Formats: sequence, C-alpha cells, structure tokens
Amino acid sequence: MAAELAAFSYAIIAGIMAVLLFFLALTQKKPRDYYIFALVFLIASWSGLEFGLWLGGNDMFDMLLYPAVPLGFFFLTWIAFSIWVGERIRQRKIWICWLVALTIIFAIARVCMNCVRF
Repeated sequence: MAAELAAFSYAIIAGIMAVLLFFLALTQKKPRDYYIFALVFLIASWSGLEFGLWLGGNDMFDMLLYPAVPLGFFFLTWIAFSIWVGERIRQRKIWICWLVALTIIFAIARVCMNCVRF
C-alpha cells in the first residue's frame, strides 16, 4: 500500500512538472528544452501511474485496451495536446521521436508486464 501511494505521488509530481514545463514551452522565446523535458516528465508521470496500478494488481494496459472511454480519452488528450504544443513551437521532429519512444515503451511493457519481480 505504501509503495502504491509513493508511485502515485511521484506520478502526480511528474504530471505537475510536465504541465509547468509545457506552459514554459508555450511562453518562452526558446521553448525547445522546456518542451523536451515536459515530454520526459509526462512519460515519467505515466510510468508512475502504471507502476502504482501494477503494484495494486491492475494492468493499466488491459484497462487502456478495454473499451474504457475515460482512461483512453485521458491518454489521447495528452498525446494530442503534446503534438499541438510541438506544432505550435515548430518542433515536429521531437514529438515524432516521442511517439516512437511511447510505442516502444508500450510494446515492451505490454509483452513483459511481469518481468520485474520483487
């Protein structure tokens, strides 16, 4: 229970950092670095969420692939927003690399959900 709470806490902190960095990316004259770290913190937030659910005995990817509209909409909205910010600040190459990394992470996590044992 304590490990789940810690994982969810880290996910919330990383999510707040991602939001702040996206805001900075949209308001600064040189937004590239802020945008890159916003995407990194967004992945960290999603990873913390996934790890917390995994510690609780749930598979986020089963929940994501099951027709659960709110969870799928949550991730699709963040992805669309991330792409929109990237297009707005003219950093297409970064968000394409980010989507490729998300696809690789998704494939690894989906195939090897129980590879890490405590």
